[in-house]
Amino acid sequence: MALVKLNINGKEITAEAGKTVLEAALENGIEIPHLCFDKRLEVYAGCGLCIIEIEGQPKIARSCATYVADGLVVRSDTPKVIEARNNALNLLVSQHIGDCTEGHPVP
Repeated sequence: MALVKLNINGKEITAEAGKTVLEAALENGIEIPHLCFDKRLEVYAGCGLCIIEIEGQPKIARSCATYVADGLVVRSDTPKVIEARNNALNLLVSQHIGDCTEGHPVP
């Protein structure tokens, strides 16, 4: 399979064409927060935690749905991404159904 070169958070990496940015990042030791691909979780929709900014694109994107490309420049640690990730996390935990009370598990 063909290889492409891209940059994630200032680190130049090589990845196989057809992989997502998230897959390429994880294979190269670059952490992008995510719940995607966690075998312990049942998937209903995208978690929205693996978002990234792509140089030259005005909107944020999901790294699990963005494919690598030659020359792609990605940031997962900008203030815009961190704020959007926090909003996504808040939405996820807003559905919390009280597994605990006052910091203690319900018996």
